[in-house]
Amino acid sequence: MIKQHFQQWLKALKDKPTHFTKVSCRNELMKHPELAGYKPIIVLQRVGDLIDRLVIDGHVVQSDTIGKRRRVYQLIDSTSERSPDIPLPSNRQDLPTSKTDSTSHLPLDEALQEQRRALKKSMRAAKAEAEHLYQLAKDYPEAKPDIALLQEDAIQRACELQGQLAAVLALSAKRHAGGAS
Repeated sequence: MIKQHFQQWLKALKDKPTHFTKVSCRNELMKHPELAGYKPIIVLQRVGDLIDRLVIDGHVVQSDTIGKRRRVYQLIDSTSERSPDIPLPSNRQDLPTSKTDSTSHLPLDEALQEQRRALKKSMRAAKAEAEHLYQLAKDYPEAKPDIALLQEDAIQRACELQGQLAAVLALSAKRHAGGAS
């Protein structure tokens, strides 16, 4: 439910480009009555995950920092070349495809190296997300049912990324072992 409201908020943001923070986004989403049952920390964590994914995918860029740590983001207007909906974390299986597309002009070995870096980064992020959600479930046992679903998604995503990374590493090893044509 948080993701649906987040996507609606992003669509509205595309019409009037503006700067935002994770906290300002959380505050906007908390105005929806459907999210009244959620603790603000849970909404903030989910918003943070969604924004981080958009940054990794290149749809959002950090434009400034307020104070020492509060990051200011801005939606990139390159989404007009893609489908009208901005892909969100449920579409994360598209990540390797988009990375392949962005590196298709590179020789295969360089493309594999770039994919390896991107997959490792995404896998670390998914594992960190799962670990953080585990800690949140310990700290807020009343929210455990909501957190458990998010945690399962993060674990599954990390496993999928690990499989994709294994494929890239296997192909790279085969090419360096004399299998390159």
